[in-house]
Amino acid sequence: AGLAKEAVFSACLSSEVAWESSGSGDFTTRALGVLRAGTDGLTNEQFVQRVIAAFGVNARQHPVLDPPHAKSRVFLQPLTGYGARPNIGSSASVNQGSGSATVSGPQLTNLIRALQDLTQQLQQQT
Repeated sequence: AGLAKEAVFSACLSSEVAWESSGSGDFTTRALGVLRAGTDGLTNEQFVQRVIAAFGVNARQHPVLDPPHAKSRVFLQPLTGYGARPNIGSSASVNQGSGSATVSGPQLTNLIRALQDLTQQLQQQT
């Protein structure tokens, strides 16, 4: 079967419900706060731990990161080459169909923030 090639961030345990407040997912709200604080040098595990901490002591849902080998990887970097950890700030090549792009860590962070801002603007318009 082989190792999974991507990190999966789940909003809650399989035995829980992913809650919403004021029309926004609780996980998404907390994840956006972590993203806004910056992700330079962050690992996938550090990201999910910060989101968990944002839920506080009496959390009604508990985010999960899978698979286990994704934890030590740089946040949102591909899991290819399981033993090799990409350098922070290095670029990542993305191939999708006939198109391709190279995106650096800071560019990816800016892209995520722009998508978050656009999503919020669209939600406010509806």
